Amino acid sequence: MRILILITGLELGGAETQVSQMCDQLVSEGHEICLIAMMGKIDVRPMSEYVKIYSLDMQKNIVSIIKSFASVFKLLDEFHPDIIHSHLFHANIFSRIIKMFKRDIILVNTEHSKYIGSKLRKVLYQLTRSIPNFTTNVSNEALENFVNNKVFNKKNSVAIYNGINVNKFSFSTNTRARVRAELSIPESRKIVLAIGRLVAAKDYPNLLNSFSLLNTENVDLLIIGAGSELEALQSLIEELNLIDKVKLLGAKQNVEDYLSACDIFVLSSAWEGFGLVVAEAMSCERIVVATDAGGVKEVVGDYGFIVPIKSPHELANKVAHALSLNQDEVSILQRNARHRIENTFSLNHVCHEWLWLYRKLLCNEC
Repeated sequence: MRILILITGLELGGAETQVSQMCDQLVSEGHEICLIAMMGKIDVRPMSEYVKIYSLDMQKNIVSIIKSFASVFKLLDEFHPDIIHSHLFHANIFSRIIKMFKRDIILVNTEHSKYIGSKLRKVLYQLTRSIPNFTTNVSNEALENFVNNKVFNKKNSVAIYNGINVNKFSFSTNTRARVRAELSIPESRKIVLAIGRLVAAKDYPNLLNSFSLLNTENVDLLIIGAGSELEALQSLIEELNLIDKVKLLGAKQNVEDYLSACDIFVLSSAWEGFGLVVAEAMSCERIVVATDAGGVKEVVGDYGFIVPIKSPHELANKVAHALSLNQDEVSILQRNARHRIENTFSLNHVCHEWLWLYRKLLCNEC
């Protein structure tokens, strides 16, 4: 099967990582993949050399937009895709315009969050919602919100979760020891880890305020990520007298290593799409404490702890509870978390869900 995947950009982010990994998985299943990034630099890319990657480098002016459309039409004529699958708002609208001129193409649109965005985005989605053959979102909660707002048609929409590379995201005793040695944190100390861009959506002030309420004598908080709120968070760390307890590690490519090194993974977000990093933590057999943001509770299920958003006291209480569990309780939670990801959220499992949908759409056109 020839599949053309269109995404708004390939800068570092959850949706971008998911699309890149799915490209690799589809290639490993024997399919031909063409990946197009509309704008921005390419920070995330598939590992497979067999994925054809194109950057439109589209700018916000009419000449650049017209050139981008021309480039895609040319690629369509050369690649002859069986399916076009777009991800995120700009790519979804772009692909819908393409289908207005090429009515015979089979188009799938995917969103990665429950949040629709501005009124203009909502109107554009509503005006063009009849164009794609199928629309998906990454959680049932997100899908329901899009359907209720008449952004997606219920009859041709479904939730398909993101997938995790369970081989990459697996616990390693040796890696744990190495990373802790590099950080000069002995096994006798507990590590609470957070991963994500330093932006408003991740609500790190919620995490830092909750951490200030804990007895942190034997606990370190590590935060992996970069972003616009770095200076504000540094100031808050000083204000809360947490300089010796909190380490901002910046962006890392090997987050799976740090997941092995930690004891508790915390997500403090005010809003999320799927919560990919939560699934990655569970795949590494880490105990998860997360806010009830987006589709996170659908990922965690009964194998972690969920607290309300923007509730530092409740977040602190649940982290303290997780840290107090005995080894038997910890082992059961860790083992069950891993099994949940393997059975429901593995890349292999999710890839077959996509292939089932593609084949269904192709058969409908026969």
